[in-house]
Amino acid sequence: MTHHLAIIAAAAGLAAAALPFAAAAQDETTLGEVTVEAQPYDSDVVVRHQVVRFADLDLNRVDDAAVLLRRIHTAAVNVCSPEERVPLDLAQPDRRCMARAMDDAVFQANSPVVDDLYHGREVASAY
Repeated sequence: MTHHLAIIAAAAGLAAAALPFAAAAQDETTLGEVTVEAQPYDSDVVVRHQVVRFADLDLNRVDDAAVLLRRIHTAAVNVCSPEERVPLDLAQPDRRCMARAMDDAVFQANSPVVDDLYHGREVASAY
């Protein structure tokens, strides 16, 4: 009996020690948001970013995953478009910036349904 209690106590201690690491690993999905960032190609310095929240969505549902992808796309357009005023026909977002910003945000979402939908794979909704 004492041996079992010692094992349980040790397991509880290990679980408690691992909690900060588990919380840090799940920060993005727990908060229900991703950050869409525009980054220069020669540096890791973030130039512009926009937070996209999705706590109102169930990312196991294809329809909700599609809503998140639209939100991410809109944010990517915002952060990857020229800041200065230019004629509308010239105000196109940078395609490489868009691809990188969307790739990173989809990765942050940590959802198989969002990932499959984004990459054009067949999606089986959990519902």
